[in-house]
Order: sequence, then structure tokens, then C-alpha cells
Amino acid sequence: MQVGASIMILFQLNYPAIAIAAIIYMGVAAMWYSPLALGRRWMDENRFGAEDIEQRGMFPALLYAFLAALILALGLALLAHLLGITHWFMGALMGLFVSLMISVPAALPVYVFENRSIRLFASMKACRCWR
Repeated sequence: MQVGASIMILFQLNYPAIAIAAIIYMGVAAMWYSPLALGRRWMDENRFGAEDIEQRGMFPALLYAFLAALILALGLALLAHLLGITHWFMGALMGLFVSLMISVPAALPVYVFENRSIRLFASMKACRCWR
């Protein structure tokens, strides 16, 4: 593939869909970390209290999380385009494969070396597998 052709791929992506995917990612994360789902467990495993969360100021963290979600959605859209995936179900399978075969094995050593809870790892990765 020539350089010009590879740059043209960026013009063929569906950017509104990429933005919507990032927004959905953030919405699922908000539900996942809410007290109704695993928010309390996440706070307990990280030894956070409600006061800690309030003092941190969440805007910078949410901004970085949204930028990361945009980059992730862009990367998955680019991968789907390069693989010729056009059906939503095949895209979902690709996302599941990327999560289970790349994201989980890449993140596990970080949790192990930081002596973090495997329960926390499992809840965090379960969230990412289903976004």
C-alpha cells in the first residue's frame, strides 16, 4: 500500500459513528462505575472514599478518558476498515477479540506488579470487554 493510499483511508472512515462510539463508551463506563453497578467495589478495591473522589476533581480525568475513548474508537474503526468488516456483528466480534487477546494480556502484568487486586482487574476488564 502506498503512502497516499494509506492516508486516503482516513477520509473513508465514519467520524460521526466514531464520536458516537466514544460517547457510548463513556456512558457505559459511567453506568459501570456507578454505585448501582461496580462503583462501590471499585472504590473499596482502590481504597477510595467518597471524599477522595470529590477532592480529586473529575473533569481532567473525564476529559482524558474521553480522548482515550475517541482514539480507541478511531483505532477500531481503522482496523475494521482495513479488515473489510462491514457488518456490526463482525465488528463486535473484532472488538471482543481485540479486548480478550490484546488488552487483557497487556494489562494483567501491571496489576500483578503493582500488587493490585485480581478482583479489581476482573471487574475492570469485564467492563472493557463489553463496551
